[in-house]
Amino acid sequence: IPTKPTFKNRSLKLGLQEKSGILSLPLEILIKIINHVSVKDVENLGRTCKTFNTLLTKTFITRVVLPLSEENVEKLGGRYILSLTSSVNIRMWNDSNFERILRNMNLKYLKEIKFVGNNYSIKYGGGLLISGYKSIMRNIFLSKMYVRKMDISIDSSTEYYNLMMKLKDMPYLEELCLRSSGIRSQFNKTMPQEKTLNQVLNDMLSGLKIKILELKGFTMPWGDYSRKFGLSIISDSIEVLRLEYKNFELRSIEAEHLKEMRITTDSYCFCLYHAQMGSFFYRKDDPPGRLARMLAKGCPELDNYNGMDLNVLRKESKDGDWLSVLTNHKGEGIDSDHITCCHQCWWRSRDREEEGDDTVDEEHEEGDDTGNEEH
Repeated sequence: IPTKPTFKNRSLKLGLQEKSGILSLPLEILIKIINHVSVKDVENLGRTCKTFNTLLTKTFITRVVLPLSEENVEKLGGRYILSLTSSVNIRMWNDSNFERILRNMNLKYLKEIKFVGNNYSIKYGGGLLISGYKSIMRNIFLSKMYVRKMDISIDSSTEYYNLMMKLKDMPYLEELCLRSSGIRSQFNKTMPQEKTLNQVLNDMLSGLKIKILELKGFTMPWGDYSRKFGLSIISDSIEVLRLEYKNFELRSIEAEHLKEMRITTDSYCFCLYHAQMGSFFYRKDDPPGRLARMLAKGCPELDNYNGMDLNVLRKESKDGDWLSVLTNHKGEGIDSDHITCCHQCWWRSRDREEEGDDTVDEEHEEGDDTGNEEH
C-alpha cells in the first residue's frame, strides 16, 4: 500500500491550488470525473505529472489485495479504494469479521471487485456459497454503484439468484465474470427450489448492459441430470464472450453485437469448423459442427473466434458470408490454450496418411509384378 503523501510545506499546497486546467478543479468535481473512467485510466492519469500523482495518491488507493497486514491497514488512511481483490477462504477470519474488515475500508468509489476463493459450504455436496459470502455481496459489494468490473462466485440457490438480479441496478457495470464450484448436479434433488444456470443467465442478462461476460468452472449442469447440458445466451449488449468449457456446450446464442468470442476446454479440442460436431470420436465423413452455424446466425457482427479473424473469411467469400468458406479453414480457431491441433483434424490427417501409404504400397507391388512378367 503506498504511503499517503502529506503537504510538508505551504508552497506545494499553494502550487496545487494555482494550477490551471483540470488540476484547478475542486476535489469533488475531480472525483466525479474519475468515476467515469477505469482504474487503469486513473493510474495512467497519475503518471502524467508529479503533481497529479501526489493528488491522486493522497485521495485514492488504486489497488488492494486482501488479506492486509496491520501495517498496510494503517496505510489505507481512509483513502478511497478503487480496486479490491480477495481470493481467500473468508472462514479463516470468521465470516462476520471479514465483513467488518471490509466495512472499515472506504469503498464508496470502488470500481473493480474480485471476490472469489473456496467459499462454498460442505453441505449439499459443496455446491452452495456460505452465508458470510452472500452477506458480503448483499450488504457491501452490490450496493456500490460505480463498479465497472466484477469477478464473483455464484451458486444455484434462489437466495443468490435474487442477489444477482441486483446487478441490473449497477449502471457502470461493463465486465462480469461468474465462477461456479462445478459440483452441483448429483445433489440437485436436495435443493428443489434451486435455479438452473440458464434461468440465472437469461433473467440476469435481460436488461443488464454489460459488454464482457466470462463463465468459469461450470463443470456440471444445474437442474439437469444429463451428462452434458446446453447453455443458452441472449444479450443485446455483450461484445466479448469468454467460456470455459467443462462438460457443457452452447445450445443457442443470440448476441447481435458480439464481436469477440473465446472458448477454452481441457478436454478434446476442436477447430471452429468441427466445434460441437456431436462426437468426441473420429468421424470419417468429416462433418461440420453445430457451433459455426449457430454463431453465423446469432452473432452477425462476430469478428474474432479464438484468435481467428473472420473478416479474412468474409473477404474470401463471394457473398461476404464467412461460413460459406469455413471448410477451407479447418484446423483454425482451436478451443485450447495449450493444444494446437484439432482432435478431428488430427485423426483426419492420420487417416489420409495411412490411405496414402496403402496406395503407394499397391503401386509398388503392381510395378514389381509387371517387371517380373517382362523378364
